[in-house]
Amino acid sequence: MDDDKKQIALFRYQVIAPLLAPQEKRGALKRAITHLAQRSHQHPQHGSIRIGRGTIEEWLYTFKKHGLDGILPAHRRDRGQARRIDDEDLE
Repeated sequence: MDDDKKQIALFRYQVIAPLLAPQEKRGALKRAITHLAQRSHQHPQHGSIRIGRGTIEEWLYTFKKHGLDGILPAHRRDRGQARRIDDEDLE
């Protein structure tokens, strides 16, 4: 695991860490996620950012299932390919 990816995974963990405590009241998790989505977070590479509720939920459930390795940033599946130019135009 390279240092940049590890930094990002630790940042993601820092965002979701408050959600890992058991939620006793009905709807508490949803409210906590909404609260986290409404505030800014200090990203290690991009500075102050906001994160959507869906992204926070995804990180939380992926972390619960796969641990820190699960929230490591992944390479793009289309890496090395043009995203806006089809093959015909490329030729």
